[in-house]
Amino acid sequence: MKKSIAIALLFVSCVLPLAAHVVVPTNVVLKHGDLEKLSDFAARGEFAEKVWAGFERETIEALGPEVARLLPGGALEITFADIDRAGDVNTMQNRGDTKVRYFKEIYPPRTSFDYVLKDGKGTTVLAGKARLQDLDFQMNLSPRRNSMEFFYEVEMLRNWIHRDLAKALAAKTP
Repeated sequence: MKKSIAIALLFVSCVLPLAAHVVVPTNVVLKHGDLEKLSDFAARGEFAEKVWAGFERETIEALGPEVARLLPGGALEITFADIDRAGDVNTMQNRGDTKVRYFKEIYPPRTSFDYVLKDGKGTTVLAGKARLQDLDFQMNLSPRRNSMEFFYEVEMLRNWIHRDLAKALAAKTP
């Protein structure tokens, strides 16, 4: 008994310091207007803030390193006008459980937002509006898709950074 307690204490003392050192990137800021106007957040009603918090956390964790590679020391601010998540929630089939999403090609992820990319000094490098839609979202077979609730939306934004934002930055940089 004493041996199992000692092992448990040793395990906890090794794991807790690692959990405390999780670094959340600060180079990505996400904003929104009225959550009730965001397509898939309005349907969640009182849980909209909780859903936003999960979306914000996953998106910042995924996009932070991408922004750091694109513009070292830079920061990206995104203000969402709308987010329509991949899949659909069919309350008739779910019997009131809004956590079950049905993924079909007719329900791709879509979003529209304003963005500002700033350098390390806070000077605006790029700014604009974007409307994204990923019709091939079901072709992404990454193992991460099983561990992220907002995988398809985050991947769409990550691809936008690699494809559009990187190209615009390269065109602007002499």
